[in-house]
Amino acid sequence: MIRETRVMLEFADDPAQKTLEGYRRNGGYEAFARALKEMSPDQVTEEVLKSGLRGRGGAGFPCGRKWQFVPKGKEKPKYICVNADESEPGTCKDRQIMERDPHQMLEGTLLAAYAIGAQTAYIYIRGEYPHSIRATEEAIKEARAAGLIGKNILGSGFDCDVWVHPGAGAYICGEETALLTSLEGNRGYPRIKPPFPAVEGLWRSPTIVNNVETLACVTHILRRGADWFRGLGCEGSTGTRLFCLSGHVKHPGVYELECGKFTLRELLTDLGGGTLSGRPIKGVMPGGSSFPVLTADELDVRFDVESVAKTGSSLGSGAIMVFDDSVSAVDVALNIAEFYSHESCGQCTPCREGSDWVRQMLRLFQQREAKAGDLETLWDVTTKMDGTTICALAEALVWPVQSYVKKFRAEFEAAASVRGGGMSATVNVTIDGQSVAVPAGLNLIEAAAHVGKSVPHYCYHPRLSVVGNCRICLCEVEGMGKLQIGCNTTVREGMAFHTENERVRGARSGVMELLLINHPLDCPICDQAGECKLQDYAVDHGSGVTRFEFEKARKPKNVSWGDKVVFDSERCILCTRCVRFLDEVAETDEVGIDLRGGKATLIVKGDGHLTSPYQMNVIDLCPVGALTSKDFRFKSRVWFMKFTDTVCTSCARGCNVTAGARDDRLMRMVPRANAQVNDHWMCDEGRLHYAFVNDAERITSPRVGATARLSPAIARAAHHLEGRARPASPSCSSPRPS
Repeated sequence: MIRETRVMLEFADDPAQKTLEGYRRNGGYEAFARALKEMSPDQVTEEVLKSGLRGRGGAGFPCGRKWQFVPKGKEKPKYICVNADESEPGTCKDRQIMERDPHQMLEGTLLAAYAIGAQTAYIYIRGEYPHSIRATEEAIKEARAAGLIGKNILGSGFDCDVWVHPGAGAYICGEETALLTSLEGNRGYPRIKPPFPAVEGLWRSPTIVNNVETLACVTHILRRGADWFRGLGCEGSTGTRLFCLSGHVKHPGVYELECGKFTLRELLTDLGGGTLSGRPIKGVMPGGSSFPVLTADELDVRFDVESVAKTGSSLGSGAIMVFDDSVSAVDVALNIAEFYSHESCGQCTPCREGSDWVRQMLRLFQQREAKAGDLETLWDVTTKMDGTTICALAEALVWPVQSYVKKFRAEFEAAASVRGGGMSATVNVTIDGQSVAVPAGLNLIEAAAHVGKSVPHYCYHPRLSVVGNCRICLCEVEGMGKLQIGCNTTVREGMAFHTENERVRGARSGVMELLLINHPLDCPICDQAGECKLQDYAVDHGSGVTRFEFEKARKPKNVSWGDKVVFDSERCILCTRCVRFLDEVAETDEVGIDLRGGKATLIVKGDGHLTSPYQMNVIDLCPVGALTSKDFRFKSRVWFMKFTDTVCTSCARGCNVTAGARDDRLMRMVPRANAQVNDHWMCDEGRLHYAFVNDAERITSPRVGATARLSPAIARAAHHLEGRARPASPSCSSPRPS
């Protein structure tokens, strides 16, 4: 049975430990005082080197050796920078130290400054950690008042000041040189190495960048000795480490453990309590999202730096993320790629261009639109990105993605074979009593469609993440007690489910009743009429009678979201399709949810006006008429219009569209799905480009002339050809050909 060995978190549960008085009561700053009085800077470095302490930020470089790289001269000032950005997904350990025992980090920072001769230290904390910032600033204030920071500290002649610098939340600023660039007030770009920061860092001066946990360990090494520290853990992974356990486990949290004294499986079982669902573990990311995944067959590895490295992965930042067999490996790989593509600083070519390419390819696999050969292309592109960039962000994308392809290849091949027309991996399921083989990886909505059955849904969209808000896609899966939402339940071999039995119909009727109790009865004036899923599902699944006898909720109506979109909050069912589109596809993250409970409503962030050039896609996505087009508003009922499939002429992309016309006038253009051209979307310019067709001044035949008085081109050409010999071949030319 694994038990924690608490060193850094020994007093974390004592609220007084955040104060200088409480920290000193437990031996705080004794090591710093003794070092100033009895040890030279080199002796401090030697003690840390002897301890075997490796950096806890992710790279695992020996801390003492890094300090030894700092030049001994005094030609330039030296700096200590504490990397408290903690931007690796799944990592939440450093904040435990900063918020519960900040003086521990501060003492380690001062010891590091003394060791390298730095007179200034900066603690770079991500802006999303306001509690960490406040706790650290308060600790600095107390230490400065006590003479532990500032001039002639404790009468030793050593000067050092410490400052907190909030970051802006960019992942890349967790990379040490990008952090330094940001600290200087510039865009957080990584720098070419060499020179390394220890030689030329902040303001081109020698700088040591250490992680919060690393410096907390320094405090205990100098307090209790290097030999004591080496007695914890194992050779190559000395001391204790903080591990952040998250994902599909019963007991997530931050645990302090001795490396090498347990296996990963023991950690997940003894401390994590196994999976939350009781389902088998499918994969574990042992050191954050940046490193290769381990499968269920690899969990018996001893959990230390060298042992995990032999599997091809890494302990990284100590973030252990677990997922069970209900999760698609393709989805996880895409999630990782989307994160790193978004966080790429854009400085160097392989990362800037490659990360987005990988993201788009993985989205094809997720949507089962990949073709034969795409998997080989994906592997080749990621291989060429590996080791070719300024910093390791590209590798942070490449390594995990390649590991998912390698270890779960069948899932990727199944996705590619669906579009390629080959034999796809299938599972045998029973849908409403009908036995059928469907492609593996489908959800219940998609599987039902294979046998011609429609499962109602509002929030689900095949190109957006799954949220399960609306609850109308409930189905009954045999062997599972509760009804399951069709959008987030994946078919598996032998599954039997029902889409329209009495229990399912009752649940859907209940959902429809709840959706309609506050919905306005304004269908006669709603532009969505005739295309409204709320109307359709109310007929198919509603009761036709309301039992709600109270006053309907009142919310804002006719809210302008800029010059193109109008929002009616009373109609909105908070399916969040618009929110997800703007976040995941348009990548502008402009719309969010305000207030809580029954008062919850959508809002546009900032000045209330949408800015995305793709914003009008939210109108098509809205299933209930809460978002309507200012251009099409009140123009026509759709049943009076004629529709023609065509191609947008606004640019060379050739987006597939459907044109709607009435009385020989174009009324609107909406996108038509084509995964190879425009997917489900189109830009606003193309959508509104049709207006020229209805213009009375539109030129409908060839004409020539540079003034407003144009003459027909064909008539002029015919006039010039009169009298020419018949064998002659006429040609037309222009000084301004297009």
